[in-house]
Amino acid sequence: MKAKLQAKRKVAKDTWLFEFVLPQKVAYKAGQSFRLTLPGAGSHFFSIANSPQSKLVTTVTRLSRSRFKHKLFSLRLGDSVDVSSIAGAFT
Repeated sequence: MKAKLQAKRKVAKDTWLFEFVLPQKVAYKAGQSFRLTLPGAGSHFFSIANSPQSKLVTTVTRLSRSRFKHKLFSLRLGDSVDVSSIAGAFT
């Protein structure tokens, strides 16, 4: 499903929070993850760092030199990404 970047902010040295708005509320449990796909950079799984009672998926990640992270950090507010595979058993 398509999601839009709503917030991007530095929370510690080389560590950023990314918040994506989903088109509808999705059921998930604390401790699960989602797959984020970026055009031209592939996909990566991230832990969900927010309450399951919202239309958001939030994650926190560190800056690295990978192609994927470079593309992620270059996103602007309002940019669309693909979010899928919300799952996991780390609950």
